Amino acid sequence: MTYGESVGAKLFLAACLLTLACPGCIGPLYWDHDFVIDGKQPPKICGPHDPALPANLSTNLWAPQPFLGSAAEVGTVAMKSAGIQGWKDYHMQACATGVSLQRKFTSGPNLTIDLRLQSLTVQNVPIPLPETRYLRVVIFLVKTSVAAAVYERTNPVIIARGKLTWNRDGWFEIHPQKSGDVQLAPDVPTSAADQVLAH
Repeated sequence: MTYGESVGAKLFLAACLLTLACPGCIGPLYWDHDFVIDGKQPPKICGPHDPALPANLSTNLWAPQPFLGSAAEVGTVAMKSAGIQGWKDYHMQACATGVSLQRKFTSGPNLTIDLRLQSLTVQNVPIPLPETRYLRVVIFLVKTSVAAAVYERTNPVIIARGKLTWNRDGWFEIHPQKSGDVQLAPDVPTSAADQVLAH
């Protein structure tokens, strides 16, 4: 291989890597059909009244991830945006109120917040929550921002609005679309807040 061919091959490789990386640089891309390695295809949801929606809400809180696991996430958004175990956009707006039980900054940069739900609406339709359910909020910090109090306070009640999506790792998520979509819920009396955390 000549010097020119070598340089050309390196430029081609760099262009391929850039192509894969760029989808995650400005936020996620969504796919109706995706390649799943070890996850779950999205449930078919015909609308906010579809019983498949509450039936597929998470019943368990996600296990905390060790540092090495977080480090291994570098490039995850780019991979998902390229169509490998990525996200499905249901083209419906969701609004969740819940207690923030854990949050984490990840590669992207992203901020994930895991909620124990108090209420959930999709297209302004209340979704029944007969038992304890959880929902993950993923904030893509390259396209939106969030007030520090949202992630600095311990177990705050927050309100999150955004796209209803399915993460093909196996759960629903809300993806906020603009700054202000994730906020602290209005203050409630201390006794009422204690009751919220007790449930």
